[in-house]
Amino acid sequence: MEDSVELKAKLSVIVELTNLLRKENKILDIYQEITDIATDITSSERSSLFIFNKEKNQLTSKIALGMDEKISISLDKGIAGYCGQKRQRIIENDVYKNPHFNPDIDMQSGYTTSQLVAVPIIGKFDNLLGVLQVLNKQEGNYNENDADLLVIVAELAASVIEDHRIKRILKEQIDAKTQALSEANEKLNQQVISEMALNQKLMKEKELHEELLIERTKLAELGTMVGFISHQMKQPLNVMGVMSQGLREAYIAGELEREYLDEVSAAFNGSIAFLSQTIDDFRLFVKHDRQWEDFELAPTVASVVRLLAPLTKSNGVTVQCDVEKSLYVHGISNEFKQVIINLVTNAMDQFAHTATPAPLVKIIGRRDGGDVVLVIQDNGGGIPEHLLPEALFRPEVTTKGEQGTGLGLHLCRLIIEKHMHGSLAAGNAEGGAEFTIRLPDVG
Repeated sequence: MEDSVELKAKLSVIVELTNLLRKENKILDIYQEITDIATDITSSERSSLFIFNKEKNQLTSKIALGMDEKISISLDKGIAGYCGQKRQRIIENDVYKNPHFNPDIDMQSGYTTSQLVAVPIIGKFDNLLGVLQVLNKQEGNYNENDADLLVIVAELAASVIEDHRIKRILKEQIDAKTQALSEANEKLNQQVISEMALNQKLMKEKELHEELLIERTKLAELGTMVGFISHQMKQPLNVMGVMSQGLREAYIAGELEREYLDEVSAAFNGSIAFLSQTIDDFRLFVKHDRQWEDFELAPTVASVVRLLAPLTKSNGVTVQCDVEKSLYVHGISNEFKQVIINLVTNAMDQFAHTATPAPLVKIIGRRDGGDVVLVIQDNGGGIPEHLLPEALFRPEVTTKGEQGTGLGLHLCRLIIEKHMHGSLAAGNAEGGAEFTIRLPDVG
């Protein structure tokens, strides 16, 4: 029962923070909501959100509940500073025994801190963005579960902070480009130099814009899936609630038999395992992990299929997965998952458009010489011939009419070619579309 309560809490955090990411509120209002959520889910009295200033090597509180003024601390002072410096979670149930604790803030605020949990906020480039901490648990002591919940909040808070910074950087770059163009028009004798500088800026902007598009696409997919995942989770949670009530009634009536108890226990364990796996898959997809690494294809594809299961099931789509084991490729696994999600959801859009009977998606993975080949096929009628073989991947081309942006397949090819040194090709086979991903075999 305690596990199911924890899972409900984690699910609630994921849903609430995902909705928060999709808002267009002022950044301080979003920071306030983040600290409110952190305080609530850990049953704490207060919480603080510190943003890291790299130039000053300081943490500055953007939101500190119960404080009337901002707090600035260097990374070599206080528990929050130590947390940011070491980039590790800290659970402390007696802060005055911790050698890193700085009592000056307590003296300044008149508030007595006895317990705290602090976790670092890490960006997608492994850069320190800040520290999130909660103070004084209302009952009992803090534990690892509290820290785990706070880590989920911190990971999604990183998306908010970096999204805000990217928007600011883009605006600054656009302003800088406008100024550069104005100066170039006034100084014709420096036109060549200005053009070279402008081209370099445009290339940097393009790279930054591509990264932003990939992240935005991921958030859009996240928003679509979270509703289906939430709906999918209600059934096992409801079953657990009903069986819990049944246990109570059987106990009161003196009819609690070992066979029934074993049956309920097995059902509980199955539901908890399902919910845990779903949350783990979702959390790994949400996480800002831009580490290039060798990863195995089969479990990566399997996690995407599980993540999409509520969506495919609700639309009556069968997904057949046949990927050989021990196929390893190199890249950013989260970005690769985005490619698979995009290709499968594109097939589902085609099924809906053509009213395909018995819609089917096949995912086949094999080793081919020095390459790993992953083929994704569907039976949705195929791709119009005038879009093959290359037009389909142009950024301005879409097969979804007014509902499409033309960016999905363009970004898929960008991830496969630029980030994974592979290729992505499109064609038609067996009454539907066929996408072939070819990647270097690092196994």
